[in-house]
Amino acid sequence: MADSVPEPLRKRYVSSFAEKQAALESALSLLSADPLGAMSSLRAVAHKISGSAGMYGFEELGQQARAVVHAIDDGSAAALVVELVRVLIDEMKPA
Repeated sequence: MADSVPEPLRKRYVSSFAEKQAALESALSLLSADPLGAMSSLRAVAHKISGSAGMYGFEELGQQARAVVHAIDDGSAAALVVELVRVLIDEMKPA
């Protein structure tokens, strides 16, 4: 499917990574003060990424985002969620 995505759209998606990373970092920074709000924000951002990444040819990014969503939905320990989010953030760093 990613082959059918025009390169300008794919580039625009990649350019959104910095904003997505910032949103994830912001939510992580709130984890100790507002754990429920932070987890809700992390889930919302990861859910959006999981839904869009594959359409643009970023299957691994989508899988990592889904791992974050599942960990939060399953009530996993905050430490595991943080670790998964860090991997997700790293997946969006330029090669």
